[in-house]
Amino acid sequence: MGWLAPLNAPIRDWQGRRVWLVGASTGIGAALAQALAARGARVAVSARSRERLEALAANCGPAMVVEPMDVTRPEDFERVRDRLVDAWGGLDLVVLNAGTYRPLRAWELQPEAIRETLDTNLFGSMAGAAAVIPHLLGQGSGAIALVGSVAGYGGLPKATVYGPSKAALINFAETLYLDLAPKGVGVFLIDPGFVATPLTAQNDFRMPALISAEDAAQAIVAGFGRGDFEIHFPRRFHAGAEAAAVAAAARLLCPDPARDRALSMRMNEPTRPVIEDAVEALADFYQTLTPASLNRLGALYAADAHFKDPFNEVIGVAAIRRIFEHMFVTADSPRFVVTSRIVQGDQAMLGWDFHLRLRGREIVVRGVSHLSFDADGRVGLHRDYWDPAEELYAHLPLIGALMRGLRRRLSATD
Repeated sequence: MGWLAPLNAPIRDWQGRRVWLVGASTGIGAALAQALAARGARVAVSARSRERLEALAANCGPAMVVEPMDVTRPEDFERVRDRLVDAWGGLDLVVLNAGTYRPLRAWELQPEAIRETLDTNLFGSMAGAAAVIPHLLGQGSGAIALVGSVAGYGGLPKATVYGPSKAALINFAETLYLDLAPKGVGVFLIDPGFVATPLTAQNDFRMPALISAEDAAQAIVAGFGRGDFEIHFPRRFHAGAEAAAVAAAARLLCPDPARDRALSMRMNEPTRPVIEDAVEALADFYQTLTPASLNRLGALYAADAHFKDPFNEVIGVAAIRRIFEHMFVTADSPRFVVTSRIVQGDQAMLGWDFHLRLRGREIVVRGVSHLSFDADGRVGLHRDYWDPAEELYAHLPLIGALMRGLRRRLSATD
């Protein structure tokens, strides 16, 4: 965000994009495959389990291609690459997400566990890159995304092998970018924090800022849309970890209760990157809104969020959901197009156009949402400002009936 040019070409329009996602049977990979397919991308999914891939494809529609493979076999990458290029004529994005994790302390190190982790997390990703980079260079376009981890930033307990494998992958991605970006091929590095997946379910400790795989997928899509080189999330995990280290050092060097209270309050304030990510996630949510996606409201809004527009005023996620459920039942082809975003502190303004059909006429209502966020980056206050009559004045002979119809369709309380 801001005045700096993005390091990669932003990917915002997914319609028809040819995406090969390796490591897609569960967790972040499966959620990302679903998110991209929902946006119109042509997605091929790979992993060792054909059964899980076919179950995923069954939920995403016939356009999803299932290509089972083993990332520890370089010939599998070449075989699937050739099949997809023959079928699609090329590749626009390759996401190398396959990974494994075995919690290990220093005294539990075993050669077998070391080989298994490095073969999958590092050597598998490097083999995948080796298989697709010549093709992308031949196209002169496209991008590759490698999934690292914040565990690669520094030593962490129980990440005795996993952490080094991800640290090496981060270095690998940085080096690839230096070579490939000047030649027109993008490189994305995805560094998640704690995400609820079958792998992290092995942890026996509290994981700070834990998010769902679906929220992780939305953060990745938002990062692709910004053209970021590194896409890391949740931002509050990174900011909180840094603030916690500063606070701990300060307490050791010079104890001060008043200072400690101030630091604690500061750590609980939402930072600007947190709000920017939250605004992007909210914009994406509304632009792709469907009855099914209303399940994500709880991840975006605080439990006691206050929502108000010209026709409704409610408190709580369940009540907000009823407003949009009512909209889908009564309005014809409703959809939002976000036109602007402004972030200041823990507040944001979101400009939008709301499209629907009313009595056979295409109606566009322009408005703005005032948003206030809590320390977790969730919406605590959502206030919509819009003129429901602005786009109806062209139909003056019918204005009364149209206004009554619009109120019936958008008010969940009448």
